[in-house]
Amino acid sequence: MSESYLLIFVRGPLFHISLFIFVIGVMVRLFEIGLLRRKPDLSVKRKPAWRGGIRTMFSRFVPDAGIWAKSALIVIVGYMFHIGFFLVLLFFAPHILVFHNLFGFSWIALPTQIIDAASVLTMLALVILLIYRIRDPVRCSSNSS
Repeated sequence: MSESYLLIFVRGPLFHISLFIFVIGVMVRLFEIGLLRRKPDLSVKRKPAWRGGIRTMFSRFVPDAGIWAKSALIVIVGYMFHIGFFLVLLFFAPHILVFHNLFGFSWIALPTQIIDAASVLTMLALVILLIYRIRDPVRCSSNSS
């Protein structure tokens, strides 16, 4: 019987508290970004500026040859983590229900087996990245002091 009270608590007040903390955090970050002073843009304006923006967005997906040669495994694992994370976040049925309850629209969920596989691969990617970070003295914060 106590399990149902815990579930009600987690889905009710605890969810609202976490959503409140998330929204406040996003608002603080946006406020901080708004306070940043930027230098005036002195570049020459091009006519179709959106095309260059789209090209830049997609060109940043591809790592340069130097990074690829040094640490191809980390690049692959990084892609694996991000793709798996977004698959689980956007296509897991309970997450879609949360979006539906909050915003009033929904979409088709992926089968549970695919979500489970994506979750396992995402966690595996995180473990690999953690091991890499611990073993690399440059990235390990305890050795940088």
